[in-house]
Amino acid sequence: MLIDGPRILSVGPRGSAGDAPETLDLRSNRNAFPGDPRGVEPLAGPRPGGHGRRARHAEALRSMRAVWVDAGSRDGYYLDLGATAFRRALEAAGVPDERVCFELFDAGHGAIEYRHPLALAWLVRHLSA
Repeated sequence: MLIDGPRILSVGPRGSAGDAPETLDLRSNRNAFPGDPRGVEPLAGPRPGGHGRRARHAEALRSMRAVWVDAGSRDGYYLDLGATAFRRALEAAGVPDERVCFELFDAGHGAIEYRHPLALAWLVRHLSA
């Protein structure tokens, strides 16, 4: 995951290039809530070549057996907005709800290590089924 301040640039395998087919390009978590009271604004207009990439990304997302997405609802880097945008992308791609665990929890960005055992337990349970 490449992060530039509050912007998520791309998510993909470690060391992958931003335009690699296996990379999901979220562009910015600013897409999550247009007109958000925190001053977050959406990117303008579609990207060139986006339709073919979207189809590949949707197929890759649907192939996932389990996806854990969570963030603190008071995240100082707005990862809650990025998590919400990613959850919407999973829904739009047709990933079944039973394969996704999504939660915004009452916390900020730090001291959330207590969430790791929850994520690992859920992922192990769903990936071993």
